[in-house]
Amino acid sequence: MIKKIAAIVIVSLISTLLVQPASACMVKISAEQKSPQVGSKDVITVQFIQTHRNCTIKPDATKIKTQGLKILSESKWEAVRSGVYECAFQVEYTEKGEALFTAERICPKGGMTKELSIQVE
Repeated sequence: MIKKIAAIVIVSLISTLLVQPASACMVKISAEQKSPQVGSKDVITVQFIQTHRNCTIKPDATKIKTQGLKILSESKWEAVRSGVYECAFQVEYTEKGEALFTAERICPKGGMTKELSIQVE
């Protein structure tokens, strides 16, 4: 009996340590240019992937912050497949050095912040 209890306790502890909580969503950010120059224009795409089907936060609730670049225009969020949404941002690089493009989602299931760092020449 003691061996069974010990085995249950050990399995429970190992399961607790190995299982990581699922985030409410995933955010991916990509830029078309790899080495932009000051004044050049680029398209940055943000992709929002729902990992829970019952998400109550709309894709357009994603907050965007920038540093070293400015947003010239943005598309509407569109579903590219089930649970995956995309938005494209036309940007212009305004400063030499590191430019940052940050997408933040706040939700009751944890939310997520994702940042893309771009080296501007």
